[in-house]
Amino acid sequence: MSGGGFHSPRPDGDFEALKAYAKAMFSGENLPHKLEGEQPEFSDALAEAWAKYSPQNEPFMRGLDPQFQTVNISSAAFPEFPGAAQSGYSVVQSAYAVSQDEDVLYGGSRDAPKNRKQAGEAFHACLLTGIQAREVPIHYDTVADSLIVNGDGAVTGVEALRGGQRVTYHARRAVIFTCGGYEYNMRMRKAFLEGPGIEGWAFYGTPANTGDGIRMALKVGAALAKIGSIAGRVICAIPERRLGIKIGLNTSIVGKPNEMMVDNHGRRYAAERRITKDPSRYIFYKEALLFDTSTLTYPRIPSWMIFDSTLMKDGPPSAHGCGRLQRRRLGQGQYECIAQRLDTRRRNHRRTRGQDSRPHRQSRRDGCRRIGRHGGYLEPILRGGQRPRFCSRTRNDGAGGRAALLRDSALSGRAEHERRLALECAPASAGLG
Repeated sequence: MSGGGFHSPRPDGDFEALKAYAKAMFSGENLPHKLEGEQPEFSDALAEAWAKYSPQNEPFMRGLDPQFQTVNISSAAFPEFPGAAQSGYSVVQSAYAVSQDEDVLYGGSRDAPKNRKQAGEAFHACLLTGIQAREVPIHYDTVADSLIVNGDGAVTGVEALRGGQRVTYHARRAVIFTCGGYEYNMRMRKAFLEGPGIEGWAFYGTPANTGDGIRMALKVGAALAKIGSIAGRVICAIPERRLGIKIGLNTSIVGKPNEMMVDNHGRRYAAERRITKDPSRYIFYKEALLFDTSTLTYPRIPSWMIFDSTLMKDGPPSAHGCGRLQRRRLGQGQYECIAQRLDTRRRNHRRTRGQDSRPHRQSRRDGCRRIGRHGGYLEPILRGGQRPRFCSRTRNDGAGGRAALLRDSALSGRAEHERRLALECAPASAGLG
C-alpha cells in the first residue's frame, strides 16, 4: 500500500498466470534474461500465497466497511513478465467519493468527513471502521522494544514503553510484525543502502520508521531478504531533519513537461518520463547512484531540476506544498551559461523553427549516449524581455537534487526570435524515496 493505493488483482484472473507474474516480481528466476533468481529458495511459496490471497484484498476492505470504494489506477507494471496479460493484475486507489479527477482523488482530505475521504485517509478510515466495529483497542504512542520468547523459542508477546511506563503484552494466538522500514535509522542506512547512505537519500515515509521491528526480529533468529531493495526514484529534500536525517517530499512535478534533470556537470542523463513511468519508476534511483570510477565521486548526487515559470505557476513543486525554495535572480549570462553546458541551444533552436517535430526522437548527446524525451518537454525560453529570470533551489533532493527555475516559456511568441535561447524543459531532481 502506498498513498492509499494497493494491489488487488481481479478474482477472475488466471491463478497460474498470477503466480508466474508474482514469482517474476519477487525473485525473477523465471525471467529468461536473468542469470539467477534473487530468492529462489522460497519464491515459489511466496508466489503461491500471493496468487491465492492478493485477489481478496479489495473484498476484505469492503468487508470492513461496505461504504469503502476503489478506483482502478493501474494494471501490471511489468507487462513483459510471464503471466502479466492473463493475471488480471490490478492496482486500486482507496476512496469514499469516487472521482476520475486526480486533484480530487489525490487531494488532501485529512479533516474531511469519512464520506469524502480519499487516498491514504480513505484507507485508514476503512481500517479504523473495521477495528472499531469489532471493539479492538488501539494503543497509540506505544513503542515495542523487545520480544517475549518461551523456552521452546516461540514468540509469545512483546514488551513496550507506553507513557513512560513499561508494559507487557501477551499473545493468545500470534505476534504479527508490521515492521515498516528503516528510513530513520542511520546505522541501517549505512549498512544496507547503496551510495552515501545518509546524505545521498531522502524519504517521505514516517520518521517512526526506525527499524525497531527488524532489529527485534533479527534478535530472535529471523532472516533478512532483499533488505537493500528500494522502490525509489528521485525526489526533493528540504532543509528540515528528523533524527538527524533530511526529509524527502513526494515531488509531483518530476516527470512532467517544462522541466529537466541534470547532474553536477550540467549533463542530462535520462529521459525524465522514466522517473514516474512503469516499470522504471520503481528502480530509477539506480540511475542517480552512478559512481564515477575515475573521479571516485557520485556526479548525480545531487542532481538539479531546471524548470520554467509555466511550471512554477501551476503550484508548488511538491504535492505536500511545503518545499522551501530559496529564490534569487539569475544574473546576466548565467542562464546562457547553463544552456551552453547542457548543449541544447542548437538542437532546440531547430525545434522552435519547426524543423524537428519528432516527439519521441532519440537524441544523441555526451558523445555516444542516447537519451529519449517526450515531445512536450521542449519549450523556448527568451533571453530578453522585462520579466526577471529566476534560479530557485531546494536543499538536497534525497540522492541529491536542487532546483533551478529558468525563465518563462510563455514569452516564446515575442519578436526577439533571434535572441531566443531554448532550453529543454523536462524534469530534473535527484532525491530518492
